[in-house]
Amino acid sequence: MHPEFHTPSWDAPLDVNAELDAVPQGTTIKGMFLLPMVLEAQRQGIRLESARDRYLPFTDYPLVEHGRLLVESARAFYPQLTIRRGLRKLGHAGLRAFAESTIGKVVWAAVDGVDAAIDATAKTYAIAIPAGRLTIAERSPGLVRVRLTGGVHYFLDSNHVGNFEGVLRACHAQGTVAVRLEPPAAGELLLTWTGPSIRPTLQ
Repeated sequence: MHPEFHTPSWDAPLDVNAELDAVPQGTTIKGMFLLPMVLEAQRQGIRLESARDRYLPFTDYPLVEHGRLLVESARAFYPQLTIRRGLRKLGHAGLRAFAESTIGKVVWAAVDGVDAAIDATAKTYAIAIPAGRLTIAERSPGLVRVRLTGGVHYFLDSNHVGNFEGVLRACHAQGTVAVRLEPPAAGELLLTWTGPSIRPTLQ
């Protein structure tokens, strides 16, 4: 039905510099999405080279800085994994910081299953990266096709796949996330799932 999508190659090389160079200048992200990595590094006694001394949750920071911290955190927290797998693991917990914030609790309050969780994730992206855009391109029972443009495509086939795998896991749904890249500025994720549609637990 969607032969153009593929499962990410988790052990394939990743050109980190090319991914970061493709992030549009001036694109920003809220500090709450950088803070968890910095706090975890402090807890483990690890120094992240690109980290600032302080991040404020709702202050905007360069998106490329977030990308660098993702890479440094993936390598530091998961040294036994490939960089793609490390970025994927970080993505699994990517929405937790927002969901635990005051505004995040409002966005996620009415979420009662996968479809609603994906809609809430779209709102999360809109708040996190104001210049980015996440839209639902297709929806049917057990299937959603998500389109990402405007700068949020960096590490699309690793970290962002992990974000949406985390959504499925939070809702206790069995599923997969496939990807279709549109270099250099866009891409799509295809989520398919089965299983219960229950209120997510973002832990």
